[in-house]
Amino acid sequence: MNKSILPAMCILLIMALITGVLVAPEMGRAGALTTGINLSAYPWLYLRDGQPMAGATGTISLIAVGDVMLGRGVAGVADPLGKASPWLQDADLVLGNLESAIVGDDIEPPPMPETGPMPFILNTPSSAPDALREAGFDVLSLANNHTLDYGSAGLAETANRLEQAGLLTVGAGENIDAAYRPLVVDVKGVRLAFLAFNLIGGYQDAEPGGWANAAWDEELAGQAIAQAQKQADAVIVSIHWGDEYLIHPTAIQRRVAQIVLDAGVDLVIGHHPHVIQGTEVSGNSFVAYSLGNFVFDQEDLPETRRGLALRAVFDAHGLRGVQALPVSAMRRPYLLNIEEAGDLPDRVRPLTNIDVQ
Repeated sequence: MNKSILPAMCILLIMALITGVLVAPEMGRAGALTTGINLSAYPWLYLRDGQPMAGATGTISLIAVGDVMLGRGVAGVADPLGKASPWLQDADLVLGNLESAIVGDDIEPPPMPETGPMPFILNTPSSAPDALREAGFDVLSLANNHTLDYGSAGLAETANRLEQAGLLTVGAGENIDAAYRPLVVDVKGVRLAFLAFNLIGGYQDAEPGGWANAAWDEELAGQAIAQAQKQADAVIVSIHWGDEYLIHPTAIQRRVAQIVLDAGVDLVIGHHPHVIQGTEVSGNSFVAYSLGNFVFDQEDLPETRRGLALRAVFDAHGLRGVQALPVSAMRRPYLLNIEEAGDLPDRVRPLTNIDVQ
């Protein structure tokens, strides 16, 4: 996405308020590996009915990544997304979890507690929205434990800055109903509905009557998924859950995954543990319990330095395939080649995986 499409995006946002569907403009990213990056060597974790992707028609691609944090130790890095941009831009849409607020470079942090451990307060530089857009991002989840670090006003400011840069957000809004509202994007006639939920408590809660993110509520989630199904060919849920640095999903993650799968979700994208967790296939649906970090300054542990991106392919019948893309997930993330990835592709293969290239 570039600055030349911003007027068109504004018009489309107005249309979306009327129709409930955002029709994505042509972004110069046809999903056809236009930058010359060959992804064919990377494994497919899921293929619908075991059918190879070669020759598939009427498809669009989504690349989903884990935690995105361009503040703190990443803030001083020149062009942190430069190495990732070429392959991100090969997808029709790119989704990430924005693990911070964006409230301005000079704003003071909120008051700290007088006792107990000091919270981590994350604020990303004002240049971040443009950097994310230029790298290829299209949709950012705001349903996590850090987007309210500066309160409801900070969450509203974050969403506004992203919107001004031409980015779409999901999982937050001017009230809880808006936070649970599906974002529906039409790309080449394939409609994708995005939802985002947060199961992790943050430093601050939403203020009464102020901006909120979609804190997990089973009833509200079920209603939102049902609404999304009526508007789209596939439903994608981005969800903040689990225990930090644990490489296996918790019982709560598995239970919530089953709830959303039973409700009709096609693809579940998990994050928060900062490390990669496994994947599962359930019928024609796919769950990635945690993609780990994407761009972050957590470099102390080996597992926080590796991340997983997913390339998901959709058509008018739903999820067509899911491909694993291993990532060096530090201050300048880049796509690992198969040799560098080591055991990672095997670690994330679902038990019901159909290994067809």
